[in-house]
Amino acid sequence: MHWFQDEAMLSEVIRRGYFVSFGPSLLYSKRAQRIAARCGPDQSLTETDSPVPYGPLGGIHGPALVASVVFKLAEIWRMSFDETGLAVLANVSRYLGRAEKG
Repeated sequence: MHWFQDEAMLSEVIRRGYFVSFGPSLLYSKRAQRIAARCGPDQSLTETDSPVPYGPLGGIHGPALVASVVFKLAEIWRMSFDETGLAVLANVSRYLGRAEKG
């Protein structure tokens, strides 16, 4: 679910096992943070296509923000940055239909 924002439908999204992607808005949006907390590390992806400047972030944008999004997810989930990055990478592999490589 790309840029998913519908908290009312989130239970159904989770039940169906859909992935939810998070972009730079996670760094300041309380709604996105609540959604990330409920999705957890098994159903979350990060955005890499941030083509618009984010006013709340001083106008910065782009793929360089992915690490900041992973850091925020780690904070929300109370996991280490490395654990969170590995969880998101595993989800990417599952999403793309590729087996994880140890």
